[in-house]
Amino acid sequence: MLDSSWSPRQKGSLVQTHQIQITDGRSRVDEIRSELFAFPEVLDVFITRGPDSLVVVCSGRPHPAEWQRALRAVGFHFPSRRRASPAGPDVRAAQAKEAERELAAAAVDRRSPPIAARPRASVQRLLLHFVVH
Repeated sequence: MLDSSWSPRQKGSLVQTHQIQITDGRSRVDEIRSELFAFPEVLDVFITRGPDSLVVVCSGRPHPAEWQRALRAVGFHFPSRRRASPAGPDVRAAQAKEAERELAAAAVDRRSPPIAARPRASVQRLLLHFVVH
């Protein structure tokens, strides 16, 4: 699964987030980050709630096929793609509640201390909030 968002940056350059799925990516994020830093467009790699889901922050156009080739070459695996199934009312209600929780967390982040005083995880959530939205 690949998903991207664009956000304007100073002097016309763009910052983009790109979601990638890597088996056990969450537990191996430091290794993955090190590998992806070989690409000049990669600014950072963040974990998400899912064990296989990471978000790559890059400047300009992403190159996911190149990233995947490089990661496969050093032994990383990518989960097989599954077809999406239509969400029923229970799933939609759960998704709405999750979205409400995330919005509440974002509101709390806005009242938090300056970025320099925050732990890294809070900075990551804040960056993702502003980059993705």
